[in-house]
Amino acid sequence: MISAPAFPPPNPADPDEIGWPLCTAAAMWRQGRYDESIKHVESAAAAAYTLQHRARGEELAMAAAVLHGYVQRWQQGALDADPLSVPVSADYPSLEMLESVASGEGLTIEDIVNPPEPPATPERIVTNVPHTLPSGIFGEGALPTPKRKLPELKKIFARPAPLPRLVLDFEGSIIAHKPEQRDDDAPPDTMPSDRPPPKK
Repeated sequence: MISAPAFPPPNPADPDEIGWPLCTAAAMWRQGRYDESIKHVESAAAAAYTLQHRARGEELAMAAAVLHGYVQRWQQGALDADPLSVPVSADYPSLEMLESVASGEGLTIEDIVNPPEPPATPERIVTNVPHTLPSGIFGEGALPTPKRKLPELKKIFARPAPLPRLVLDFEGSIIAHKPEQRDDDAPPDTMPSDRPPPKK
């Protein structure tokens, strides 16, 4: 019996170009859409290589290859290769949450993880030019490709502030929130009075 591989965990250092396809991959894996999930892991690996995050790219590419082999064994009828046994980090958001964030930006998940190729413009079309020419040989050089603006994944991974600790009586009933520790020399916190000052 072979042991189940682990789904690549999220990395807080990942830029959104890596995080979005990886979050989408995790959400699709939970839904049993294994082939689509692996393609998104591969997209995250490609994005990591493009952004010069070589170590992360190699890690994700290896994870995609291992997951692909595992799913193939399952599709061929191997009983010891159940994709449901692959652990997926609970830190990954659900597909519904990803869709909600994307729709808030007027996008779909497919718009984010599979953007359409920008149409060629006359300024970008150059024919019969050797690829070895240095940049800027024709004046301004090649036009830079604009960086895509992605919805920030921080909106998803943000955690609410912890609630104050509660004070319980002997029977377990809530009495009040536990007061914060304060310096003995500090003046007590008081609420301003609405009463008028006394007449002299």
